[in-house]
Amino acid sequence: MERFNIASYPESEVNPAKFWPDNGHATNSEWGGNPTQYSDDPSDYRTTAQTNNWVMACRPTNQTGLVSLTELGRLYDPMQWSDLSGSGVSAQPGLWTNLTTAATASTLYGGRTSLRIGRPEFTRFAFTNLGGTSPVPNMGLSSVALLDIFSTSDSYDNGGRINLNTAPAPVLRALAGGVTLTNDSGLKPSSTLTVPTKMTEAFAQGVMRYRATYPFLSPSQLAFIATDYGATNGANHWTNTWPKNAVFGNTNASILLTNAPGNPSSWTTASNGVTEWNDQAAEEWFSKIYNLSTVQSWNYRVYVVAQLVNTNGLPTGPSMRKYYLMYVRYTGTFPSIAAGPYISFESQY
Repeated sequence: MERFNIASYPESEVNPAKFWPDNGHATNSEWGGNPTQYSDDPSDYRTTAQTNNWVMACRPTNQTGLVSLTELGRLYDPMQWSDLSGSGVSAQPGLWTNLTTAATASTLYGGRTSLRIGRPEFTRFAFTNLGGTSPVPNMGLSSVALLDIFSTSDSYDNGGRINLNTAPAPVLRALAGGVTLTNDSGLKPSSTLTVPTKMTEAFAQGVMRYRATYPFLSPSQLAFIATDYGATNGANHWTNTWPKNAVFGNTNASILLTNAPGNPSSWTTASNGVTEWNDQAAEEWFSKIYNLSTVQSWNYRVYVVAQLVNTNGLPTGPSMRKYYLMYVRYTGTFPSIAAGPYISFESQY
């Protein structure tokens, strides 16, 4: 059986600064000793006293089942892939801070990641027609596509959801703003951090940039928005890499906003005030927005004008005008589900 020197491979340590695409904030683990003979028990070398270096989120003890589909991002991903592209650390097979388009499947490697939902997807799985003017999210390979084929219940409530394809900028800012991030107790500068205004603006610009290029087919495609989606932005424009100015899980120290329309010239970055915007923060923000988003409308305004006509088709008598507020509502229970329009308000006008 082939043996590996664990001191030569990064799998044997917890090092957010090296292995997380956007760094994270947890303290790196301490190194234990290396075995000297085959009879050594690995537990003999667990010398670290640290107890809070988690690489995956854990379900609360009082929670049964999934509260949100985005919790699929907590699932362990064996990552049996090898990527020999690049040089130095980036050429180590199995490092997996990213997988380039040159990565190939391999049974020789595995471990140390979870499904990427709400944070940077591996380049190998993120987009199709790479290198084109406007790459398309790869909903056949990316982890976030799982949100489109699973459900947490047999019913669906459309109430209170925002249509990503039609919502104006102020509504988008309201959707993303005011979100308090509480899942990560070590998040700085505060454990109850509200998303900064500039990150809210980055979200609004990212949604509008995306839908100006392609309509949203599913809220899961929010994972791919960037503040220059579909626009050429010099060296910052993404071709065959994860966008550096992506809204969720940016791989820059800051998200560039200088080329986003409608911004004050002083707003040059979006992550101002967030010193340690780590994976868990991005995942929580994505989750709360995703659960309030939709890609189609269910509420309508209907204006009706009616007037009698004679046998010659000419109008006769006064016209009647009525205004209706209507919405589409599901009826029945699975699998006997139907949808129908309901009038919530009507008035003469």
